[in-house]
Amino acid sequence: MSEAAAFMLRLAEEYHAPAFPPESLRVLGPYFKNTEDILRGTDLGVWSERVALIDRGPILEPPSISDDIREAVCGALISRKRLYVVYRSRGETSSREMELRPLGMAVRSGLTPTLMECNTPECRNVSKSTARVNLQK
Repeated sequence: MSEAAAFMLRLAEEYHAPAFPPESLRVLGPYFKNTEDILRGTDLGVWSERVALIDRGPILEPPSISDDIREAVCGALISRKRLYVVYRSRGETSSREMELRPLGMAVRSGLTPTLMECNTPECRNVSKSTARVNLQK
């Protein structure tokens, strides 16, 4: 792999990893690791020490999302499948079942909210971190 290709892969990992499906990250993992060896001691290797991307607004802490939920949501988005979730709102004691259809994902400052269509009028913003997910067609 050339230095330029390694540099592009490093940028992709640093700045776009939240937008990658988990399976793609697993496949690219060895290539990402290889970029460190290729770029060590080169001019492009120290580029990130000299240049910074600064987001607008405050830097937000991304929520903790289990790998299973991220995998299910990304899988449903890619394959255009529905998600059946059991969801409990923060502060509530009871949970409810909902059918969601992932429509898209937006990445901003490391946060990856997923745009979903819901089958019930009372659902609004469902957090992926607090839902149990079943994948169905």
